Order: sequence, then C-alpha cells, then structure tokens
Amino acid sequence: MRVQKMDWGYIEWMEPENAMEGNEASLHVGKVYIDPGKTMLPHVHYEEQFVYVLEGRGTGYINGKPQKFEPGAIFYMPAGCTHEFVNQGESPVIHLMASSPVSIDPDNLIDKAGADSVETQHRLYAAIEAVRPQFLKVNMSFVIRGASGQVMIKSSSFPTFCEKTCGILKTNACPCLKQATGGGETSENTFVCPYGWTIFQVPILWEEQLLGYIQGGYIRQSHGRFAGDRGESPAQPQVVEGAASINREAYASVASENGFDTPDSSAFGLLQLLRKVARALRNFCEYDQSRRELLEKEKSLSHSLDTQRLLEDHLRTTEHTVTNLKINNHFLFNTLNSMAAMALESGGMSLYQSIIDLSKMLRYSVRIQNSQVPLRMEMDYLKAYLKLQRLRYPEDLTFTIQMEEEAGDGAVPFNFLQPIVENAFTHGFSGQKEKRLEIRALKKEPQEGEARGRLWVSIRNSGPPVTREQSHAIRMQMQSGNSHGLSMVYEKLRAAYGDAFWTEILPGDKEGMCFTIRMPFVPADEEPDECGTGIGDR
Repeated sequence: MRVQKMDWGYIEWMEPENAMEGNEASLHVGKVYIDPGKTMLPHVHYEEQFVYVLEGRGTGYINGKPQKFEPGAIFYMPAGCTHEFVNQGESPVIHLMASSPVSIDPDNLIDKAGADSVETQHRLYAAIEAVRPQFLKVNMSFVIRGASGQVMIKSSSFPTFCEKTCGILKTNACPCLKQATGGGETSENTFVCPYGWTIFQVPILWEEQLLGYIQGGYIRQSHGRFAGDRGESPAQPQVVEGAASINREAYASVASENGFDTPDSSAFGLLQLLRKVARALRNFCEYDQSRRELLEKEKSLSHSLDTQRLLEDHLRTTEHTVTNLKINNHFLFNTLNSMAAMALESGGMSLYQSIIDLSKMLRYSVRIQNSQVPLRMEMDYLKAYLKLQRLRYPEDLTFTIQMEEEAGDGAVPFNFLQPIVENAFTHGFSGQKEKRLEIRALKKEPQEGEARGRLWVSIRNSGPPVTREQSHAIRMQMQSGNSHGLSMVYEKLRAAYGDAFWTEILPGDKEGMCFTIRMPFVPADEEPDECGTGIGDR
C-alpha cells in the first residue's frame, strides 16, 4: 500500500499488485486521513469522486454548500465541482474515496461546423476555435502553444500564486512558458517549475505532424507521483534548463497562496483531461481534412446526371417553400399593419415605432432576390436593428450612422453589417453599462488601376480595449468558415469580391475595437420592395 503525505494528512492508496506495466488504472481508491485542525483548501475536481465516511466528524463544502461528514455519510462529487474540507475536531476524519477521470468522448467536442483552414499553419488556430465552446471553457489552468513554443491561447484561471509571482495572465515571461518543447519532441513531458508547481505537457499531433502542445496542471504536490520526489521530505522542484534559480522563500509560501496539496488521483484525472483535449484537436484536423476532400469530390460530380436530377428535385421543393413563404409573409405584414394602427389609435407611439422598425427588418430580410443591395438600404436595415436594441438599453445605448450620399449608391452584399454590430453586443459590450457605436461609410476616389474607387465602411464600439492578439484571434475565427456570424460576413464578402476586398480589426484608440471593410465601388440601382404592401414610416 502506497502512502501519499499531504499538508492536511495523508492518503493510503489501494493499488493492485498485479497491474501490467503500461496499463495505468483509471479507477483510484484510497483511504483518506484528515488530521485534527487541518483544512483542505478550496480546489476543483477534474475527476468524479465517491466518498464514504468511516470515522470522525467535520464539515465539507461542495460547490460552496456545507455538508456534514460523519460515519456512514455518502457523497458524490461530479467532475468540475469545487470542494473544501475543515476538520475542527480533535480526532482524524477518515473516509474511503474512489475516483475516476471524467468520461468525455473527444469526438463530441468537435464543432462540426468548424473551420475550412486553407494553410497548415492555420490548422491549430481553427481547431482551437472549434473545440473552445465545448471544452476550453472548463475551469482549469492551461496554455496551448505552437510547435515552436509560441503561446496561442491561455485560460483565464490560474493559481493565485502564479498570478502574483509570474504574472502569467499578463505576460509570457514566466519560466513555465519558457520551458523547452524538446525541438519537436512528440512525447509527453511532466516538469516542475522553479517555484514547485507541477505542469503536464501533452503534444498535439496530426498526420505525423507536430502542431503544438497543450500545457496544463499548475498543481502543487508535497508528495506524489508527479511531485518529482518520492521521499519523505517535501519534493524539491526540478530546475528547468535556462530558467531562473529557485526562489526558496516563494516556494515555502506556496501553501498559503491557494496552493491545494493535490492527490495523485486528481493529478492523473487532470492529465487524462489534457490528453482528451489534444485528441479532440487532432480529431478536428482529421475531420476538417476529410470535409475538404469531400468538397472536392462534390465539385467533380457537380455536372453528373444524378446531381442534375437532385438539383431539379431541390428546385421544385424550393419553389413550394417560396410560395408558402410569400403567403405567410402577406399574413404577417397584414397583422403588423393592424397592430401598428391599434398602437397609433391608443397613443402608444413608442410601441408603434417599434412595430415599424421590426417591419422594416422583416421586410428587408425576406425581400431580397439578389445577393447585392444598395448600401443605403443596408444602412436603413442596420438603423432599424439598433432602434430595436435601444428598447433593451434605453438609457445606455447611443449610436451614430454617417454615410456619404455617393457611398449610399454602392452595391454591397445583403445583410453583411448587422452580424458585425450584433457581435459588439454579444462580446464587445459584455459587462459594460454604456454602449456606444459609430458607423461610417465613405466613397474613396479611384486609385491607379481602379475603375470606380472603393467603399470604406467602419464600425467602432466602446467597451474594454482589445489587444492585438485578440484582434488576430477574431480575424482567424472570421476566416475559419465555421458558420458563426463574422465567418458568414467574410464568406459573403469573398463571394461578392473574390480577393478584391480587405478587412481590418484593430484596437480602438482608447477603448473597444474598430472593424473596417474596404471593397470595390460598384453602382447599384435600388429595386422596389418585393414584399408589396408592407408598413412603413408615417
């Protein structure tokens, strides 16, 4: 029986004597002893735990809720929960613990609408963006680095000690981020930083290529398999080649800086979690490659008789759908007309104007038969959208729309501005009371080699200033083809102009972000409203 000493007591691990080499058990069972007067500091479980109390009494906190630990009590703690324990008695609290790493299918972590990355160097960026919503928001400390060691993404949660000592959230100068990646080494690596924190490094591989590493853990072990020392004295940190000498005083203060002494079961569960992230990133790359190959095959079959028959069937279905849609739209606009008249008669001018704005948006969204519209119509649609948003933020939202007269005659892709503005409400204004938007549209005179000049459209929003790294990540997501709002805008622009347009995402002068689009100026004739008798301004 192996004993792991902890700050707060010790664990007797019940390990099978006949385990085959290389077959690490995923289920860990141990007898936990918590000494009188000792406290388990708050920590997050990355594995499922089942606890049965054998002796003693104390108070545990599971996700902040107090629980009585007494003989015969049974507790289940799911992965991701926060746990804390205080033994205020005069005798040890002893409980039997069984833990198992959380079961996650990496295939289900993939956003199957994911990126259509064209270059190999973008694959990891695209994979990160695809996996991020399902997995990387988990409350754990991690860094994803490229094959050459550059930091690509960091989580927002690191131990207090790391934040105070190394400033890991604000800089990439801390020793653990300078740890050598082995010059393309593709094996796992566990190292201890100069301050005594254990860090796991798992390679991200795809088709015999090393895309990068996911580095996580940032846990403290006084004793244990990953502490670097199995002796009776506290583990001494391993010195990383090229790193600063060990700060002994800082290392001694680790326990008081939110440094929970981590059992082997939790450490192994976290390592398994990192392995599954690496596998999910690899699976996305495989899926993305298969999808692009499939798209190529579909192109080669586009002129076949079978494909033509399928297109004919689809056309007939679409014709029926459009007919039904026109009938439904006619009913919808008649209903809105009646509602607007009732609001006007009852003196509800605010409700009346809101119905007018909603009608404009609906009319615009269903009227289009061509992919290009005059910019002034797109601006009217955007203005109606912002006026409806003002219902939600009557005191906090201010916006200005400035458009040169000649710019309004330019043809632009249908509904390419509203998703950008909506992104400001979703992300740029998060946690902000005041919300300010400035939209400008200009027509620039032709330069050498241009026939009619260019349209410039810029959208500035208030909010916390974005960094250039964040701007780059937004641009990569926009070009990823993952069917999200900004990605759909990019596809509209590419379909309309090929490579003849240009986008720029930069931090604002003092706050927020500035999104600029430059595109060729092509005159457009405004077409009549396709919805017939829809309501309008009075």
